[in-house]
Amino acid sequence: MPLGALPRRRRKRTLPHRVQFTTATTFLFDVAYGGSAVPNESGPPIGLARRHSDSTDTDLSQYLDATSPRGTVRKFDHVERIALLKAAAYPVKEITDFCFDAIDVRKSRHDTIEEYKRKRHQRDSDSRRVRPCLDGGCSSDDDDPLDDES
Repeated sequence: MPLGALPRRRRKRTLPHRVQFTTATTFLFDVAYGGSAVPNESGPPIGLARRHSDSTDTDLSQYLDATSPRGTVRKFDHVERIALLKAAAYPVKEITDFCFDAIDVRKSRHDTIEEYKRKRHQRDSDSRRVRPCLDGGCSSDDDDPLDDES
């Protein structure tokens, strides 16, 4: 039997994989000091408490539109951060310590970036100064007219 006469096997058509959830659980956390969440500009770091204070379950079948726009993370300014920590019953002295710690971390990060830039600049300038003569067209010291060794 010739090769062209063999029946072709049809490939199984694969559909894209999709996942649907029926329930969403939302955990609510109180505001707390967030040591690793140092803000870029100013103010103490705030974060979430270690344990949630409440939780709610939501039926997702009522939300049929999966293309709803996503939200963005809100950033708090210096005064808002302090107000949130005060509302979470942190003493003013402790909030002040948080602010000084955050300043130290920001300064350390800035110093590290500046050191990296300085080293990179030094490395780049060193590599520009020392260029090997690859094509053999380099002049020797004998051709230097300013040389007084004659």
